[in-house]
Amino acid sequence: MGVADRHTGRPREIGAGHRTGATTFDEQIALACAGLWTRHPWWSAIASVLAQVTPGVMLVLIALWGLGVLEPGAGPAVNTWTALTALAAATIARVLNEPIARYFSRPRPFEVTVLQPLVAHERGESFPSNHATGGFALAGAFLSHPGAHALLVALALLLSLSRVYTGLHYLTDVLAGAVTGTLVATGVWVTATHGFHLLI
Repeated sequence: MGVADRHTGRPREIGAGHRTGATTFDEQIALACAGLWTRHPWWSAIASVLAQVTPGVMLVLIALWGLGVLEPGAGPAVNTWTALTALAAATIARVLNEPIARYFSRPRPFEVTVLQPLVAHERGESFPSNHATGGFALAGAFLSHPGAHALLVALALLLSLSRVYTGLHYLTDVLAGAVTGTLVATGVWVTATHGFHLLI
């Protein structure tokens, strides 16, 4: 199965991803998702919204948590500390992503195929996904709060999958981001929990 290269206009075979850093599996997933866009317009519309607004939703939920609106019983100190831990984890993970993204410099799916993404986006630095990294970093900071953690993980998953479905990322982009975000969040959570216990 071939597609035209966006830059040259010449046909490019699926499996030529070694030139872009993507695997054959990555490209097959991207094309499979694109094949669903017109067949399932409602889901495509929902995925487009999720790909853009989910980070904001997660930040609002964390802000409400920090203010004690969502779980006032945890206490203001715990609520504020947890929210700050989540923001710190996301920030650190994002900073760590920068040199990795520059090193791999992987083009996004829409740069190397005729596919146009459902959501407009600038080119370049597809791997790892900053959105997936940030989403899972935010979620991971809530390990001590199972309910909130489960909700934020679910949102991070929806965000990651929607970024693949809409043609903004390859699957391995979001998988790498999820791993990075989770590892950073775990490290920050352990450090922050230890620091919190020293302060109280």
